Amino acid sequence: MRCRFLIFSFLLITFFLTGCSLKKEAVIGLITYNEDDFLNGAHMYSDENLQTVGRNIKIIEKKADKNENAADIFNELKQEGADLIISDMDNGFNKFYAEEAVPVIAAREWNHSDNTPYCFELSPNPTEEAQYLADFIADELKIEGTAVIYNSEYDYSNILAESFNVKMMLKGADILSVSEYKSSDSVYDDILKKIAESKPSLLLVLDNSERSAKIVDKACEIMVLKPIFVGPCQWDTIESKVSDPSVLEGSYCLSCFSYDDARPEIQIFVDDYKQKYNKAPSLNSAMGYDSMAIAFDALKNTKRLNEKSLVETLLVTDYEGISGRFDFNGKNYASPSVFVSTIMSGEKVLYSKLEN
Repeated sequence: MRCRFLIFSFLLITFFLTGCSLKKEAVIGLITYNEDDFLNGAHMYSDENLQTVGRNIKIIEKKADKNENAADIFNELKQEGADLIISDMDNGFNKFYAEEAVPVIAAREWNHSDNTPYCFELSPNPTEEAQYLADFIADELKIEGTAVIYNSEYDYSNILAESFNVKMMLKGADILSVSEYKSSDSVYDDILKKIAESKPSLLLVLDNSERSAKIVDKACEIMVLKPIFVGPCQWDTIESKVSDPSVLEGSYCLSCFSYDDARPEIQIFVDDYKQKYNKAPSLNSAMGYDSMAIAFDALKNTKRLNEKSLVETLLVTDYEGISGRFDFNGKNYASPSVFVSTIMSGEKVLYSKLEN
């Protein structure tokens, strides 16, 4: 009897000392589109916080390209036991997740639909971005003579252009021209020559960094009077894509992160990131960090390690992150803070913070 009591006492003490380490191991799947900054941010958070979750964590990484089938990658992670998936793939890739019973934290998803209950979105909706852009251009810059160029084959760009036009019309602000091109286009000479005829003071380029950089480069060749270039949040790496960063001098873009943000926690993150990776963090770095933080928070607070409990936990998540506050408040999307950055000497510099 005494022996049994000693064994029971030993097991009880061991349980309290190890705490939740006796819980089932949690598996996080991490899908990224070859974004080292996103991975760096995710790794930085997980390295610093592995001991805080209360259970063992296994992270499985999958790198994908834009042509790879979303279902194949997703199913691979499901078969490998992923309880929760983090993705930085563009909108469209994540639509597959809508009907699948594995919660996804989607850093670049912006659909903001109630029809995707397992997909938790962290990026601003393009309609919200359009409002920010219209307010900034019409009310802050007060520049007349805006031309818009957008990608008619890219949903994000399409919605931005349409919403921006509506917002500007409601403000009574004029738009000189609205021009479109396709993702498959590689030559922009004719469309930019036509835009140049109207002599715009500002050219709003509504696409991702890679395609926007090509348009900015070509615009600088064609336009005698270089306009001010303005772009959306997806201009996150444009300064590294243009042929010469000086062509962007004095340009503006939206962003969900600024390493000039004076908050102490941001400056600690920036300093730690620079020390670890020998470069300044980008928006992708911050989103990787915050995505992993939200995943860890859900795994720490969930009552059970299953899809239903994780979804319930994520729905009440209220996390103050590097790229802003993520308060899902019973929805499956949360809009982060939005900044306006200006580009000076080839680098983004904080211009202002916008209220969301």
